[in-house]
Amino acid sequence: LHTKILFWKGDHVGMIEYGPPEAVGLPISGESIIIMNCIWIHRKAQGQSFGKMLIDDMIRSEEQAGGFATLALEDYWMVWIQKWMIEHLGFRSIDSIKLKHKTYKKGQCFKVHLMWRSISDNVTPPTWDKFQLLDGINYCHHHPLYWGKYGCAKSGLTKIHEEC
Repeated sequence: LHTKILFWKGDHVGMIEYGPPEAVGLPISGESIIIMNCIWIHRKAQGQSFGKMLIDDMIRSEEQAGGFATLALEDYWMVWIQKWMIEHLGFRSIDSIKLKHKTYKKGQCFKVHLMWRSISDNVTPPTWDKFQLLDGINYCHHHPLYWGKYGCAKSGLTKIHEEC
């Protein structure tokens, strides 16, 4: 697993985290691929192409990879990891599932997309266990799909999302 922190004008303003499928927290699998767990750029540093710079650095450092995958959200109430943002970084949606949260904004549905950026014509796109997302993710308490948000950890729920 690799985590790279971006500094600009003396402040940390961005981060990217990625690795092979067996090392990351997202339910994505495949051969010759790298999974991006997370990418963010602080609001004060947006508009500087830092997201593209972090993606380009990831691609250069993982030259053996045939492609890169991640998850993105659509119609979600938080601004992180939105589909349009990940598309702007060169990824495209290859599958999606429509979910809703069991304890927060109960009536609001959102989509989780499996996003893909192929580097080689000889690589098979990734697959994912989209139903594992019903459990939420457990590797980062800042991630929008983290299982411990919105009282789920206290409620004892094992599945925090359901299909919409």
